[in-house]
Amino acid sequence: MSDLIIQQGTDAALQWPITDENGLPIDLTDWTFAAQVRNIRDNIVHEWSEADGNVVVEDGAVYLQWTATESAAWTWVEGVYDLEATLPNGIVVRLDQGFISLAKEVTK
Repeated sequence: MSDLIIQQGTDAALQWPITDENGLPIDLTDWTFAAQVRNIRDNIVHEWSEADGNVVVEDGAVYLQWTATESAAWTWVEGVYDLEATLPNGIVVRLDQGFISLAKEVTK
């Protein structure tokens, strides 16, 4: 479980390396990834998905990314998130979850 802080108004990404028991990158071909942030009322306030183009899978890691312009428009302050992977055989696994907060942008 990882609690996260996103710096509003920045171009950035969160990274999760996906490795085997020996620490070697796993082949993520045909895996799919998605993540959501929900507020206390269980409303979705942000989503990441490969279909939306804000999830990148590269070199044995998954990246959830956003732009400065996109994050500057976010009005949510805190919530909960999880990151799920769907394996080629259809099994869904949760890779991470926790609390997430937005460090509001001051310099605009």
